[in-house]
Amino acid sequence: MEQETALSFIPSPKIDATPMLIKALFEKICEYTGFSADGIICSSVTEELIFRIIRAFKPRMTAVIGDRDDCVRALSANNCVFSVQNSPDEPLPEDTELVFIDVFSDRYKMGIPPEQLYSLSDKCSRAGARLVVIADRRYLPDEPFIPTGSSIIIMSFPESCPQTAPKVSFAFCPDADTAAMLRQNAPENIVDSSVLYALAHTDIQTLSFNRQRIIRERHYLTECLNNIEIKVSPSQTDRLRFTSPHISPAALRKRGIILPEPEDNAYIIQIKSHGSDHSLVAALTMELESKISGNFMEKDPGSDSSTDSTYNLMRSLPL
Repeated sequence: MEQETALSFIPSPKIDATPMLIKALFEKICEYTGFSADGIICSSVTEELIFRIIRAFKPRMTAVIGDRDDCVRALSANNCVFSVQNSPDEPLPEDTELVFIDVFSDRYKMGIPPEQLYSLSDKCSRAGARLVVIADRRYLPDEPFIPTGSSIIIMSFPESCPQTAPKVSFAFCPDADTAAMLRQNAPENIVDSSVLYALAHTDIQTLSFNRQRIIRERHYLTECLNNIEIKVSPSQTDRLRFTSPHISPAALRKRGIILPEPEDNAYIIQIKSHGSDHSLVAALTMELESKISGNFMEKDPGSDSSTDSTYNLMRSLPL
């Protein structure tokens, strides 16, 4: 066969997935991520890649950091010994050879920062274990995590798209021997030909633009909310989590803003367009300012500074 076979995308014989489309898909993934094709292994779903990793390395002990049910299912199906941990800060169990971490565990709902993943990667290397980072949802840090050595990352392509949009899962490892082990005895991947065609014709420039737009908007919203003393959790995704004892969803609805139900006394919002996000900030600013002005009026009925202070607060917001 030609070079396309080395790309390790093994389509079902039931579909007409031509080598040209497969090659085009890999070129798109490489262009978007900067990864080399030699280290990429594709599949239709993340769970199949997890199974393949476990079968390739047959670890004596595996640590699963986070709440990935698909990891637990795959390890149980292969009769592997494993330990589920809540934090990357916990010590690895003795004889650990494989470590899975989900960047969106319960403890890190807004995503684990890349610097913490690099620290965990070093920790695994010192312990003689391979790290597998699962970032198959909308993981959009300022600077992407690039695996080193024998560590592996599992992602989706494209990453920043609606859940219903066509996508594939892929694993990348910079180590040639590790990537070769993952390719051995690879099962068939059933991928619909229309999905393969759509992905092979993905506009990378639009994907890259959308990614940068979300990152810029995340910084904008974080700065704006911090300016009006709303506490914002660090985020590596297209969502923001913030808390404030002064937020009233009912009052915001009157200003045309609908917030989701709070989780653990915090609100999680989807990052949208600049105009929509500015409307949210403006409504929150006016609502909080009205409460501050109301409290001030109770203490000093002669004061009439509400309008001026609201105007000054709005002028201070970054555009």
